[in-house]
Amino acid sequence: MISIYDLTDSVLATIGLPFYYGMPVFSKDNPEPPAYLVYDDYETPVYLGDGTYPRKKYTITVNKFSETVDANMDRKIESAFMRSGYIYLGGGKVGDKDSFPYKNQNYKEFSIIMEV
Repeated sequence: MISIYDLTDSVLATIGLPFYYGMPVFSKDNPEPPAYLVYDDYETPVYLGDGTYPRKKYTITVNKFSETVDANMDRKIESAFMRSGYIYLGGGKVGDKDSFPYKNQNYKEFSIIMEV
C-alpha cells in the first residue's frame, strides 16, 4: 500500500518545482530556489460504527513560495492533485515579497481518504 508521503511526493514531482516536506533550512551550500513548494499534512480517522477506523482522511497543505505571482502554476498544482484523487479544499495568500521569507506565498489545501 502506498503511503500518503509517497503519493504526495509523486504528485509534486509532476509540477516542475523543487518541493520539501516541512520548511527547509537554506544556506550557502543549499541555496533557496527562486520558486519552490513546501507541504505539511494532518490526518483524521474515518470511524466505523464499531469504533474502528480502516481509513484516514489526510489533509495536505501545499505552500508555494515564488518571486512572482503565477496563476498558471496555481492551476497546475490544483490539476495535478485532483488528477491523483485528491479533493481541492481551497487556498489563499499568506505573504508577499515585503515580509519574511521575502517571497510571494500562497497555499492550497487538498484532502484524500486512504486505507490504513
